[in-house]
Amino acid sequence: MFSATQEKNGEIVLNTHAFNIAGTRKLLVIDDQPGITRVVKLIANEMGIETEGVNLPARALDTFLIFRPDIVMIDMIMPEMDGIEILNEILLTGSQAHVILMTGFGEGYLRLA
Repeated sequence: MFSATQEKNGEIVLNTHAFNIAGTRKLLVIDDQPGITRVVKLIANEMGIETEGVNLPARALDTFLIFRPDIVMIDMIMPEMDGIEILNEILLTGSQAHVILMTGFGEGYLRLA
């Protein structure tokens, strides 16, 4: 799995060492910024993890149901639907996928969620 941290200069850093990814075969990245999904896909593919990216929140659940990932990374702030709404939809499916919520707005926003 990945973790994301925000540096003092505002740069988002993805850390691949924070979680055990053994057995992970599929990763779904849901983020309205194509650059984020592209970077995560590159890193995950290098690690041998099949990855799909979704940039339109309205397509997230359909992609999740078809792709059936082991891990889902969800951006918290997106147009149309936020990360918590998508998380709730995923939970209603009964899936055992691990979910990582990420944001570029810092820890304060995650505490409110």
